[in-house]
Amino acid sequence: MDKSYSSFVRAFAARNPRLSLLAEALTKCSHWDKSSGGIGCIKFQGRKVAGSGATDLQQVISEIESLKVSGTRATGLCVLIEDIHPNEINKLGAVLDADPHFFSDHIATGPEYPDKRPAIDSESVLPSQIYGDGFVNLHYQRVIDLGEHSALRDIPYSLNLEGNSRRPVRRMPPILNRDVGLARACFSIMRKQFANETWICVMLMDSASSDIIFDPHDANEHTSTKFRAAQTPYRSHFRGSTVLPTYSSFLNDSIFRPQRSMNMLDGVLDSLLSISTESTEGEPSIMEMTLYPIRMIITEWMIYSLMMGRYVKLYEYSVDTLHKEIRSPDGEDIIDLYRWRRRSQQSLNKLRRMTWFIKQQDHTHHQLSNVLIEDIDHISGQIKQHAEALQTTIPILTSMIQLVDARRAIEETRYIKRLSYITLIFLPLTYVATLFSMSEPFALNDSGAWIYIATALPLLLMVLIFSSVSFQLEAIVKRVKHVCLIGPRTQNFTSTQLRHGLPYHKNVAGA
Repeated sequence: MDKSYSSFVRAFAARNPRLSLLAEALTKCSHWDKSSGGIGCIKFQGRKVAGSGATDLQQVISEIESLKVSGTRATGLCVLIEDIHPNEINKLGAVLDADPHFFSDHIATGPEYPDKRPAIDSESVLPSQIYGDGFVNLHYQRVIDLGEHSALRDIPYSLNLEGNSRRPVRRMPPILNRDVGLARACFSIMRKQFANETWICVMLMDSASSDIIFDPHDANEHTSTKFRAAQTPYRSHFRGSTVLPTYSSFLNDSIFRPQRSMNMLDGVLDSLLSISTESTEGEPSIMEMTLYPIRMIITEWMIYSLMMGRYVKLYEYSVDTLHKEIRSPDGEDIIDLYRWRRRSQQSLNKLRRMTWFIKQQDHTHHQLSNVLIEDIDHISGQIKQHAEALQTTIPILTSMIQLVDARRAIEETRYIKRLSYITLIFLPLTYVATLFSMSEPFALNDSGAWIYIATALPLLLMVLIFSSVSFQLEAIVKRVKHVCLIGPRTQNFTSTQLRHGLPYHKNVAGA
């Protein structure tokens, strides 16, 4: 009998559908990339860094086994893995006896729907259960620059990040001729305490350097256009990742060393090294270890909120320029607005989840927790305002489209009216010509041609007079019906208004 961690997940996936995604990934791991994006490891003795250097999973597993067997009190190990592979999930889950929901929620590729797949844990967990099992998964949105719009016209709405988790990327409407993408990302942390009072902390994060790809064969799309582009975030560097030097130190430094742009793995490693002290008492708290990732996620949410504001401006149409500004006559803009409504609701839920996690760590860092919660509340308020503005745009845009269609219908009615007048002119002439063509003497080169003229012109005049009288009678009947419905307060309408059927209201009491 197979006793691997993957078989354990598959056995419980039948009873817990939320593990089906993880079971599927562990079963088809041969189709995934060969390894993770990167691994880092730091040893702690109390609050002091005791060493680092493990860069592959086998070394990390050896460190964990040694920690569980011969580790001394307050000794800890922090393991960081970027873009984790299913094989690494299988080995790491077995050695840590980890809850499979930790991995399942991390590799979830997008919001699930009841008709396709059960909801993931982040969408179904209660506030009291966040970090109650010793782990938390923080999902967020990253804004990505896809490139020039002119080069991406044939690229569809749904893209993916190349990597083990294949995060979804949604192509948004262009802004200033630049296509924008929204990529789902996740940062997960799990902390376990062993029997000998040693501990381990595992942090999983996404790669910020994987390419954006689209393969029509994998996506079952009808287009044959393939796409690959480097991932270019809408930020070059996170302001809080390092401490900027002062101007005086810059002047005294003989060699200027520009700061390098770091991904999340390097940033978290640097932040963990910065909390080290000479004290061996106690151990780093969860808030201290996750401070840098949380600040980085808050920054990503801030950029996301600013981009929402740009799209609020994008959907400000006018009736006169609607036909030029709207992207598709099939209502594509309205579909995007409905997507923003759903996307805003999910974003606010993710921000609330992060707030709940921070509040649970409030007892160790009360002041810091309050500052972070204030930042999250500020961003949540902005997203809510933008969502309300976009929601209000939907009925306005629908009414404007209906108004434009009504204007177009009026123009077409005018053309039809002109065609009717032309028909009224030529129909009597054609009828008489057809009638007289049955005998020879009425041809234009014969002596009986005057009979055609004497017959056709009076008939044409009679038709025109009859049509005019019919229009006037129709207007009068409409006006009489209007007077009967409104009552005696409406009176004294002119012949011009009768002819066009336009009512003229005169209030007798106010005259």
